[in-house]
Amino acid sequence: MNGRTRTAFLCALSSAAFAVLVVWPLTGSITAQAPAGSSAVAIDPDDIGGVVTASGAPEAGVWVIAETTDLSTKLVKIVVTDEQGRYVLPDLPNADYRIWVRGYGLVDSPKVSSRPGRRLNLTAVPAPSATAAAEYYPANYWLSLMEVPPEEAFPRPAEVPPPVPQPPGTGASARSAGSGPQQVNPGVGRGRGQQTFNSQAEMLLSIKNLQQRQLGSKITREVPPQIRALGFTSTVDALLYGSTAGQMPDFGAGANGPNLFRMAVWVDRIAAGALPPQPPRPQGVERTVVVSIWDVSNEVPFIHDVVATDRRAPTLNAYGRVYGVEFHNDGLVELDPLEHRERTIPIPTQVPKSTIRSSAPAMRNPSIVWGEEVIYDGVTFANHLTMDEQGRVWLTARINTDANPPFCRAGSTNRHAQADPLDESTRHIAMYDPRTARWEMIRTCFRTHHIQMSTTGPRRVFTNPAAGGASGAYFGWIDVDVWEKTKDEEASQGWCVAYLDSDGDGRPNRDRPISGAPYSITQNPVDGSLWGAVQGTPGRLIRLSLGANPPATCVGEVYEVPFDPYPSRAPGVVSGFNPRGIDVDSTGVVWTALASSNHLASFDRRLCDLVAGEAATTGRHCAKGWKLYPLPGPKLRGVTAEIGSDFNYYGFVDLFNLLGLGRDTPIANGTISDSLMALDRRSGSIVTMRVPYPMGFYTRGMDGRIDDPDADWKGRGIWASNGTRNMWHVEGGKAGGGPGVRGHITKFQIRPTPLSK
Repeated sequence: MNGRTRTAFLCALSSAAFAVLVVWPLTGSITAQAPAGSSAVAIDPDDIGGVVTASGAPEAGVWVIAETTDLSTKLVKIVVTDEQGRYVLPDLPNADYRIWVRGYGLVDSPKVSSRPGRRLNLTAVPAPSATAAAEYYPANYWLSLMEVPPEEAFPRPAEVPPPVPQPPGTGASARSAGSGPQQVNPGVGRGRGQQTFNSQAEMLLSIKNLQQRQLGSKITREVPPQIRALGFTSTVDALLYGSTAGQMPDFGAGANGPNLFRMAVWVDRIAAGALPPQPPRPQGVERTVVVSIWDVSNEVPFIHDVVATDRRAPTLNAYGRVYGVEFHNDGLVELDPLEHRERTIPIPTQVPKSTIRSSAPAMRNPSIVWGEEVIYDGVTFANHLTMDEQGRVWLTARINTDANPPFCRAGSTNRHAQADPLDESTRHIAMYDPRTARWEMIRTCFRTHHIQMSTTGPRRVFTNPAAGGASGAYFGWIDVDVWEKTKDEEASQGWCVAYLDSDGDGRPNRDRPISGAPYSITQNPVDGSLWGAVQGTPGRLIRLSLGANPPATCVGEVYEVPFDPYPSRAPGVVSGFNPRGIDVDSTGVVWTALASSNHLASFDRRLCDLVAGEAATTGRHCAKGWKLYPLPGPKLRGVTAEIGSDFNYYGFVDLFNLLGLGRDTPIANGTISDSLMALDRRSGSIVTMRVPYPMGFYTRGMDGRIDDPDADWKGRGIWASNGTRNMWHVEGGKAGGGPGVRGHITKFQIRPTPLSK
């Protein structure tokens, strides 16, 4: 546990069944005789290959999973069978492996032992019932059973639960004795005002915009018997305890909350036997995907994001270590994928950690997994990271107290503070140099969230605040050259609020700031402008041009996502909402995942007739710059628009053909569908790269690297972490009665054929 006690917010989240981050199950046992065609499976000494059959027929599009604990850290490799049921697990380290088959329509086959250099034929096991088969479906398929009121029913208030009665044996004295909760989620839906949803889209955003774990996983769709045994008499009451209690502000009547009763009806429907549709098995290119997974950190990490290289030069750090930020307990995770070793490096602070506000929430209810043990007590709040041309890792982290020094505030001689003073920053910037194993800390006036190296212009590290400044939306940066020369925090940093040019004279109008904090950041390599996405219904993109003399020359623009609150009245018109992740391709086209409407969207500013002036302040002046691509998956019940049940946390553009789908391939997270989803721009189709095991793959950011440009698919890939806050909900975790699972870092590769080795 990193030597730290475990935390409370996660305690409430940690309560019962494990999360089903399912995808495609694979089953297997050695067959007595080799099926026809097995001799065609060629392997190298470091491969395992064979044929998967069921009832003598080949099983196409199912996963073959190989797992070993013989190395310094656990390794899992997963491939998909071709149309003849053949498979090749390539490039396996020398070790003993447990191998089995998982797939839609199947249950897991018995696990078989084997070693590299052997052929192994496997027998898939058909599911004995639809219920058994559905246990392997991704969370978003289960979420699709949640029924949403029709769009004509809006505006409507959220249905706020009444005060929840205490089960027997609760109260302060009982809690201190460990026999029950002190209070069941105090304040939820009571005394906080009642939220009104103005459209179906607002309710959908509220339901899905949960950033802690998969909604639709086993622990969220079932009330475990340990909770019902406490004496609760209704699903609503039970949902306010244990596993879901820590999220109940999101299910009640708060500023960000969906409808608790809607969830309760959904849980009861599933308990009564409702089943989601069966997902399709991988097809085409999806059968060529190779997934490699390494264990890292411990059983309670929150590995928010990973970095493998300098995004501008993807051969940097070839075959080197991959880094992830561990949000819960102030750590930088380091994985050596060649040696299969990992460690966690403590993130330091400028002042004693005891003087910095902890990021651990208050205890609500004890967990059936961790009890009242505190699961995390970090203070650095480390969130995102990037790598520079020297291989140094820059990350956003709280390294000092929140109150800003005088040079950031009103009355300062600092030109940025004179333009837009900032009183506090809840997260700053740290930098780790792997060559020297030394840290540098930079206390920033501006808040930091996501971080990126500049792609053009001066050497800078750019960040977005994810919270507004004194005037409006803004971005901040560190001038790397100044920092390296002076180590002067004030001289090295700057920030700009995005003011609109409402009169069209090319200058910012300081009485017209863009409201809303950008959640994400990217820099356009073509013109140097900064872009960020502002969440909401519909949400919007912000563009900031720094100009020649920031902050005086910083000019903002705003572009709203095409949206209709009543999409059924405009058939054929695509409506989307809630952008979060953002990236830009080599031509300057911006890509964003619309997290709650489940689209991958592009915005091309070159198509705009108008970019400044009063008419451009609405954000609705360039609808033709947008193009929306629906992402796969079922819809929620009652939704008439083209809105899926998934949640697309962030996004990434593959600028250098790291996957083999071509340069400038945009990728969205399938955060509750255990996947990454790439747009093949040649065909217009979406390629889903699923992680079928362990179920519970909750992705956030990602990175890509070229280890060897001459090694074809083997020399490149995309990296991502399991960014859930609740690893004990993942398949094999203690919440489901398993032995426990650790954090994961995952590599995705696409090979020419399913049998490439």
